[in-house]
Amino acid sequence: MCFDGNPHVESGLATGRDTMAEPALTILFGPEPITFESDAPQWAGLLERRFKDAALRGDEAGFLIRHYVDGVLPDGLFTAMARRTEPSRVTETGEGFTLLSQTFSATVDLRKREAVLRSPLALYPLDALLTALLPTLFPRSLLVHSALIGHGDRGFLCCGPSGSGKSTIAGLCGDAALCDELVLVDVPMSAAVQAEPLPFNMYRTGKVLLKGVLMIRHGTGAHEFRRAGRREALQRIFREILWPYSSMGAAEMMLSTLETLLIRVPVWDFGFLPSDDVWTVITNFNGGNE
Repeated sequence: MCFDGNPHVESGLATGRDTMAEPALTILFGPEPITFESDAPQWAGLLERRFKDAALRGDEAGFLIRHYVDGVLPDGLFTAMARRTEPSRVTETGEGFTLLSQTFSATVDLRKREAVLRSPLALYPLDALLTALLPTLFPRSLLVHSALIGHGDRGFLCCGPSGSGKSTIAGLCGDAALCDELVLVDVPMSAAVQAEPLPFNMYRTGKVLLKGVLMIRHGTGAHEFRRAGRREALQRIFREILWPYSSMGAAEMMLSTLETLLIRVPVWDFGFLPSDDVWTVITNFNGGNE
């Protein structure tokens, strides 16, 4: 559903205001630093609570997101940290794209590497903006809606739709869990495939060589692995990738990267039980070594 005539929308990145609260905060999303500024002093505190383990303490600046408070929290949203999914419309522009919903709007300029977000003082609009922005910043990699678990330098993607058990399996794996929401997968032409957690929800720093992809689901009776065929693997992983809205060329590049991933990394259907031996079962599974 799209919403027209929204009073939040303005053309370009002109803000009409030149006073930003200090200090700015820079968060590291994989190799990409993103710097946040706001006209509200409380904004930095919200970001610290959500992204504290990925905050940079130096002066390194990255893609700039300026936030301006506009509106109040929607009915039913009781805290600024609460999650909310809201229908939005993405429109490509010559320089990037715009994002529009009922309660917030954003204008992104990829050439200038900056964006303006106008929203209530909450993090759900930022989540929507980052979900649209990050795929455009990593066109040669894949952003996968997935948990990442690993030990030492090796790990597994555990991906699937909402409700499949990503947070559950991350919780069961304890210190082996690096994240439970979003993973950056790098598929270089002449080196091993690597996976890195991004700071959404539960998050620990780290990077692992990708040993396998587990398409997870809640099992019955016992843990069960089944090798996924190429067509099945493509269809299931495709649904869990964040695709760029603003560039057909970037989407085509990511599709080629996905096809390369499926050639180089085995994909398994994994029906798991919510038991404490999940991590042991995964690490002892020899099929991932093919």
